[in-house]
Amino acid sequence: MSKIAILTETTADLTDRQKQLPHLYQIPLYILFGEESYKENIEITHQEYYQRMEEIDYLPTTSQPTPSDFRMKYEEILGGGYDEIIVITMSSKLSGTSQSAALAAEDLQNVHVFNTRMASFGEGLIVEQACHLAENGASSGQIMTHLKVLDEETELLAMLVTLDNVVKGGRLPKAAATIQSFLGLKFIIRLRDGKVSLIKQTRTENKGFQAMAKEFEKALAESDQPLKATIAHVNSSETGQELLDYMSERFPEVNFNLTSVGSVIGTHAGKGAAGLAWLPDYFSKK
Repeated sequence: MSKIAILTETTADLTDRQKQLPHLYQIPLYILFGEESYKENIEITHQEYYQRMEEIDYLPTTSQPTPSDFRMKYEEILGGGYDEIIVITMSSKLSGTSQSAALAAEDLQNVHVFNTRMASFGEGLIVEQACHLAENGASSGQIMTHLKVLDEETELLAMLVTLDNVVKGGRLPKAAATIQSFLGLKFIIRLRDGKVSLIKQTRTENKGFQAMAKEFEKALAESDQPLKATIAHVNSSETGQELLDYMSERFPEVNFNLTSVGSVIGTHAGKGAAGLAWLPDYFSKK
């Protein structure tokens, strides 16, 4: 039986518990402040990043690991006693990470790249299930097959409370953020099939929580499996805890986990954002 490692990027935004899963490895993306480049979670922490964000008037850029980065990571993992590697990346519609991973694995029959339709803490849930499958003796082929099912059934919703980063990125004029701030609008977005879409606008945080809870309630009713869920926040532990308390009170049968969104995804979501992701829990209980 092959010993299989699971490799994902730092943008999977894993919870503290997920980071301790067996057979799990991560590779960092890059954060660029002008000409300065930092490896996410290695050369710059989330806290350092968000502090620096408040001191500048432009939006930092991000970059995926190079094929060379991936190749070195593959060699490190395989040299550590693993027979195969399954690489789980965020959607190729959002990043070139999957392409870099695939290029590095072109001549390696024992490295398998799975390009999800997800990102951030939604991707983290998929990674978690893959680790459980590897720990319980599933083959690489079985894991890749299960990943397709999990990927299709993972949902992610988020509430954005500021357009500041969108303005910094040049996608909207400054007046748009001023108007949004004045009106107090919150934007509920959905990530599906690698695409972000707006599903609702609300005027209060509580209404935003209600909108996410309504979608989650619908998913619970339609699923024949229990749901595993993660709640996340962008540099706002208070908002994250409020959403966790809100969801836990309404769905006491579900064990919600809490995490923070890292530098790469947080760059685009903006401070104060909070979200909820879930998938059917087919495998971790086995």
